[in-house]
Amino acid sequence: MRIKITPSSRTAECSLCRHTEFSQVADRDRKSNELKTVVCKKCGLVSHECIPSNQELLEYYQEDYRSEYNGEATPSAYRVLREWDRGQALVKQLGSYLAESSDVLEVGSGIGCTVKSFELAGHRSTGIEPGRGFCEYSRNVLDADVSEAILADLPAEERYDMVMLVHVLEHLNDPMSSFEHVHSLLRPGGLFYVEVPNCGAPHAAPPKMFHYAHIFNYASWTLSHLGQSTGFDVKEVISSESNKNLQILFQKSNTRNDSRSFDMNGYEKSCASLTRYTNLTYHLRWNYVTTRMATMVHHLCGRIRAERRLEKLIKSFPEKSDIDSGIRRAA
Repeated sequence: MRIKITPSSRTAECSLCRHTEFSQVADRDRKSNELKTVVCKKCGLVSHECIPSNQELLEYYQEDYRSEYNGEATPSAYRVLREWDRGQALVKQLGSYLAESSDVLEVGSGIGCTVKSFELAGHRSTGIEPGRGFCEYSRNVLDADVSEAILADLPAEERYDMVMLVHVLEHLNDPMSSFEHVHSLLRPGGLFYVEVPNCGAPHAAPPKMFHYAHIFNYASWTLSHLGQSTGFDVKEVISSESNKNLQILFQKSNTRNDSRSFDMNGYEKSCASLTRYTNLTYHLRWNYVTTRMATMVHHLCGRIRAERRLEKLIKSFPEKSDIDSGIRRAA
C-alpha cells in the first residue's frame, strides 16, 4: 500500500496559512476507522479534513484517550520508567539553555516525569494535564506539581522562562492560537520547546500513519512557519532531518513574519514525504529493522522487575522542602 494523493472537498481554511485548496491523502485511520486526512496545497500542512471542536477534544482526553491510545488509564511501572528516561534526556538536552532555578512549564505533562526531572534539576517546574488518571498519578505518586487543566485555562501572564509541548501540539485543534497563547506566557526572550512526530520523515508505515488523536501532522517546514508566524524565532532545530521525531527550540521574539517563514515548496515536499514508502518498503529499510529489534530487546529488558526499580527510584527523591530551599538559595 502507498498513500495516494486525490482531490479533497474541504473548503474550510487551512489552520496555518488560510488557504482553501487541499488534496486528500487518506480516508482511514490506523485502525481502519473512517478518518479523512488532507494536505494544504499552499503550505503543506497535513491535518484532519474535519477539525474536532474543543468540547469533543475535552471529553475525549478526559475519559478515553489514555485507555484507547496507551491501553491504560493509569500508567504501568514500565511506562513510568520509560517516561522518566525521556524526562532526564530533556533535562540534559535543554538544561544548558536555562539559568538556575528557572520557571519551567510543561503543557500536557502526562505522567509528570519531565516536570519532576526539571524540579530535581533545580528549577521551579510545573505542568498541566487534562487526563485525570495521569494527573492524579503525577501528584500522588511522583509528588510533581501538576494541575488538571488545558492550555487555554492559563492566564496570559509572562511568568515562564521555558514552556514545553512534548508530543502535544499534534493533538491541539488550533495551532496558531496555541502558539500565540504560549507566547503570552513567556518572559521576554523565553524559550519554547516543541517535539512532534516528524511527517517529513514518516514515523509510521502508510497504513499506520494517521489516527484521530493526531489532528495535525508536522514537518520542519510547517512547524517553523507556525513558530515564525506567531512571534518566535527558530533558535535551534535539534533533530536531524531523518529523525522520526521533530524537535525545535523556539525563542520568543517581538515580531511575527509570515513571509520569511513560508516555504513555497511546502506542498510538494509534504506530498513527497507521504508517498516515499509503501507498506513493504517502509518495513524493509535496514534502519527500521535494526531499530525495531533493538527496541524490542529494550522493552523486554525494561519490563523485568519494573515495579521494583520504580519503587527504588521514587524512594530516592529528596523531600519537597529540600528542593524548594535549594531553589530559593539559587534565586
